[in-house]
Amino acid sequence: MLTITEYLNEIFENFKEHCDKGTESMWKLVSKGKTGKNAARLGSDGSSVYSEQRFQQLYLLKYAYEYFFEYLSMYNTFIEDFADREEISVVSLGCGTMLDYWALAYVLDKKNMSRPVVKYHGIDAIEWNPGLKIEARDKGNETFKFFPEPFEIFFKKTDNEFHTHDIYFLPKSISEFNTEDEKNEIEMMMDNLSETEKDTIYFCISLIKGKKSVNDVGKVQKIIESLKNEKMGFRVQYVKCITDTKETVDKIEKELHVEKNVEPILLGKKKTGNAKKVWETDILKDIGGYPEIPEDDPISAYIKELNTKCKHRSPEKDTPCNGCAHFPCDIWKEKRMARTIYPCDLIIKFQRERG
Repeated sequence: MLTITEYLNEIFENFKEHCDKGTESMWKLVSKGKTGKNAARLGSDGSSVYSEQRFQQLYLLKYAYEYFFEYLSMYNTFIEDFADREEISVVSLGCGTMLDYWALAYVLDKKNMSRPVVKYHGIDAIEWNPGLKIEARDKGNETFKFFPEPFEIFFKKTDNEFHTHDIYFLPKSISEFNTEDEKNEIEMMMDNLSETEKDTIYFCISLIKGKKSVNDVGKVQKIIESLKNEKMGFRVQYVKCITDTKETVDKIEKELHVEKNVEPILLGKKKTGNAKKVWETDILKDIGGYPEIPEDDPISAYIKELNTKCKHRSPEKDTPCNGCAHFPCDIWKEKRMARTIYPCDLIIKFQRERG
């Protein structure tokens, strides 16, 4: 199976070869340069900032390493529940480049869990060009389906099999769910799930920290309320939160109204107060390690110098952005994420109450 390091090195070589030509408008690779916001949702014209191949590549070079770590950590909290199962069935809403699928395969391998077969359905309005190629992996008897469509379209299908899964994975995608009009996608999702015959299901929800978190936790609350209603009959068995500090957990617990306390899984900080590098966390020692980013990492160094590759750059070596109409585009602020200040992930286990 292709490792996360090998995958990102492949992307980097293509990205570097293109950018070294000096023909790219780097300001367009900063999310605000295209849409005014980091918008994954397709616009009325079918466009999205995520549709641009070079933006996709830079996005993955910045975030995929850390997101993969997050998804590994999430699966690690409950994967042994499936040790004696014949199948693990997962649906990923906003699967992107399917990092969560790779994380599951990685954890199963590290835990020597060869018995359960993986059934995976990925849904995303954008088909990522640098996506993980499933045919290149050792998938054995696994089944895989990708649905290149918005949530609204998927949920309207009567044969989407949404209610048949064990695990519902939302990788940084809950912010993209529309809840403000007649096309309420949270309600549509829960209507689909109401047909489930499962007695145990898991929701893995990776939140974006910051101002959006309150609204996103409100969406999580709607999911919980829907599953607890009389028709569904589920109760919350536990809520776990993987994050950097207890303060973040306390904030989530305050915003999330559940009868169970939120169990913290803290990634921790060094005694100096700085966040740890992800490969130094205890949770990854339990999984079996994680590839380290070297001090002289070429990807990190290249991202820091992207403004010198821009087609609008000045010939002045020390001030490459001098005179640019798009200055400041903040491309020089871009960096590779590798520390534990970023995650805020919820794992919620639901158990059906039988009368």
